[in-house]
This record gives sequence, structure tokens and C-alpha cells, in this order.
Amino acid sequence: MGSIIDLKQMDDAYRCNSVKSTVIYTTLIGVPLSLVFLIFLIFRIIFMKKNKTFLTYLILLIFSSEIIECLSKILQLIKYSFEDKRDDKSFTDFDTERGIICQIQIALALFSDFSSFLSILLFTLNRYEDLRNIEKFLDKDRNRILSVLFIICISIIMSIEFLFFDRKYSSTNISYRFDVRDRCTYGCWLSHLQSIIFSGFYWIIIIINTIFACKTNYYLKSLLNVQNEKDDNNNDNSNEIDNDNAQNELDDEKNIEKKRLVELNLLRIKCILYPIILIIFWLLISIYRIFDDFIMVEFDQGFDPNKGTDKEKEYFNKNTLMKILVQCFLVIYTILSSLRGIIYGLSFIVFEEELFYDFFRKIMMPRLHTYPETKEQGKLLSTTNYSAMSENK
Repeated sequence: MGSIIDLKQMDDAYRCNSVKSTVIYTTLIGVPLSLVFLIFLIFRIIFMKKNKTFLTYLILLIFSSEIIECLSKILQLIKYSFEDKRDDKSFTDFDTERGIICQIQIALALFSDFSSFLSILLFTLNRYEDLRNIEKFLDKDRNRILSVLFIICISIIMSIEFLFFDRKYSSTNISYRFDVRDRCTYGCWLSHLQSIIFSGFYWIIIIINTIFACKTNYYLKSLLNVQNEKDDNNNDNSNEIDNDNAQNELDDEKNIEKKRLVELNLLRIKCILYPIILIIFWLLISIYRIFDDFIMVEFDQGFDPNKGTDKEKEYFNKNTLMKILVQCFLVIYTILSSLRGIIYGLSFIVFEEELFYDFFRKIMMPRLHTYPETKEQGKLLSTTNYSAMSENK
């Protein structure tokens, strides 16, 4: 039985020997925190919110997908109950006990990624259609259920397909078999070629998501311009009114318009927040993947059992800067992937803020200089038919 810290022969892992302990401890701390946080969010949404919208169910699906990602990393602990055969370079069977667990980790991580990406895309599309009051495919409950089932089914199919092709690749490249892929990370991932292909998939989804997020932002911006014009007109009219009752009515209308302006600003910030976080998160993740998939592939695919890791050692001894960069981005990658559940959770609970003590509202309100008088007024204003406002522009 091996150690759950997995630090034996650490000096032989030249691409991560200086940071491997940091990688492991970060994962052992960050992943359980993400898991507990996500479970807390899910239970609070399920038991505290009575009237659940389609967006609420999509948020629950995103959080559930991220829990599966956490579980894929926690499975690493089970590996150390089995014999470590990674040092046996002449071993040709890649379906060792550790190799099987590694494949389960890859399948779960792939399912989680596909499910999260597609759920976020559907979330953005639905948010856009709701704001524009467009009668589209997602307006019908039956189609909403089918879309969620489609996400789950396609995520399962794609994860199995990627794992199948990875197994086929590994059968002809024993030097990069499954049980050696966790020597620098606390978990397994695809082989280099499959990883590059998968990166193409998620960047396509991220780009599509970003396009619709920008369209949503542009639409909300146009509504803000309409609201500002109304506010200016009310200010101009107030200078021409002498009657006290008329002035009071106009003042009430001005207050409502200001509060509506605040709600529009809050909604716009919410719709900008998660796409920006998504892009920055996966951009930083991709930097390490680029190093690993395009530079390390030479050592992983061309491994010579007789020479061991001498080729990798020679490369990093000659390229000290490259070694520093690879290890720095590995640490960044580990921190982000370990805290991914928390990052995703914070990005989306802003859309269910009344369940989470209105933290987002309390933070942003001072920056917007005005306040809804009560929480109920704020909720009422947030359900305003903004598409009708746009038509009156």
C-alpha cells in the first residue's frame, strides 16, 4: 500500500520535482473545500427555494457536474491501496488496478467538463431569450427537459468516446500508459493528442458562449441607455411642474426609474461576470496544457526504457527557464482546478442571490449609488419586462 502523499522518487519527475509536494497538498485541501461548498449550495437551493425556474435547474446541473469533477480527483486516494507498477518500464498491460482507476478518473472528468460547458451555454442562451422575450425552442417545458437530457447523454457519449480512443492510443504507446499519468498531478488526464482535440471542443463552446454573452450585454446596455433617457426626461419635467401633487407623483416615478436603473446595472454585471471568469479560468488552465501537450509529448511518447528519464532530465537541465515556467504554470493549474467548484459556485449563485444573503447586492449597491427600498421592491423591479422597454425606445 502506497502513501497517499505519493512523494517517493520525487526527484525523478524532472518536470515537477520542485513543486510536486505543493501540487499534492493543494489538491488535498482545495478539492474537499470545493466539494463541501458545492454540496452546501445545492442543498440550500433545493430546500430553500420553492419556485424553481429553468435557470435554477441549470445552475443545479452545473454544480452537480462540478461535484463529479471533485469526485474524480478524490478517487486518487483509492489508488494507493494497490501496488505501484509505474517504475516497471517493461510492463505492457495498461489495465493495472491503478490504470483502471485512472481511466475512471478521466471518464468522470470528461463528463464533468462536457456537462458544465454545455449547461453554461444553455444557461446563456436561455438568459438571452428571456431578456429579449423571444419565443424560442427553450420556451416549452418539454424542450427544456429534452435539452437537459441531451446534455447529460451527449456528455456520457463524448466521455466514453474520448476514453475509447485514448485506450486505443495507449495500446500502441505503452510508455504513456494510464498508471504513469499522475506522476506530476493528483489525478489522470487524457493523452496529449486527445487532450489537444478536447481543448478544441471546449474553446469552441466557450467562444459560442461568449458571443451570446456579448449579445446579452449589448442588449442590456441599450436598455440602460433607454432608462437613462427616461431619467433625464423626468429631471427636465420636474423643473416645469408647480403643482405639489404632480411633483410628488413625478418624484415617485423618478425613484422607481432610478431603482429600475440599478436593477438593470446589477443584471448586466451578473451577465458579464461569469463569461469573464470562464474565459480567464480556462485560458490559465490552457497555458499549462499547452506546455504539457506540445512540449512534454516528446518525452512521453518517445520513452526509452533503457535510458529512463535521462532525456527529460537533460532537456530541463539545459532549459532552466522552461523548467521554471512549466512548474509555475503547473502550480497555477493545480490551484485553479482544485478550487474550480468554488469558482463556478461563486460565479452562478449571484443569480440566486436571495438564497445567499444578498452578498452580491450588498457589495455592488454602494457602487451604483442608489438602493431599492426593500428586498421585495428589488425583486419586483428585477422582473420588469425589459423587452417592452426596448420597444419603447
